[in-house]
Amino acid sequence: MSNTNMTAPRQFGSPNAILWRYRETAIRLAQSSASSTDDREIRGNVMSAILLTVATFEAFLNIWFRVITERPDFSLHRASILADLDRRSSLRYKTREWPKRVLGRQLDLGQGVGQQFLALLDRRNQLMHFTSSYSTVDIPEGTVEGLADMTVYESLTADDANDAIATIDDLVAEFFAVVGKSPENCLRERHYWLGRVAFPHEIAAAKAYGARKE
Repeated sequence: MSNTNMTAPRQFGSPNAILWRYRETAIRLAQSSASSTDDREIRGNVMSAILLTVATFEAFLNIWFRVITERPDFSLHRASILADLDRRSSLRYKTREWPKRVLGRQLDLGQGVGQQFLALLDRRNQLMHFTSSYSTVDIPEGTVEGLADMTVYESLTADDANDAIATIDDLVAEFFAVVGKSPENCLRERHYWLGRVAFPHEIAAAKAYGARKE
């Protein structure tokens, strides 16, 4: 059977286009979870939203550093970034190492949104790289062996999807603060890359912070 995708014309878009699509899909999943009364459907949608939201941030890092290292002032790092992409370095590694290597500054992953991201990444990994625990449970009728611990999946709620989206939104804004952008420009960059519109109170807070820094 022929693979029609192999002969289809290649499709191109701006660097941010795929990120908007990913985030829009995650939002639809979150909205479906919030409006559903079926626990199984809710958990399935929330799990998918979490996987896709973390994938959004990884795609953002891959694209942003791939693009920036084409610039003459960052081209020194092009080969090492491409090597990491080729060897499929982990998201945790890229989040820790790439900003330090290319920008000379790091995301703070020990508190705030950085810490929230690591917790989200751990949850994503538990869901995506699920490993059976081979648990044993005693019940009145006897003992059941070889069960898988599904606690992480079964504990998912509709709020978890929105929390995941908010964490990545905030992390991208924080990333641009590390890049050296002003608070207002961090919001503009977040909108460009993710399609996340800044709320009036966020704009006001960014302007106020910027005024205090001047």
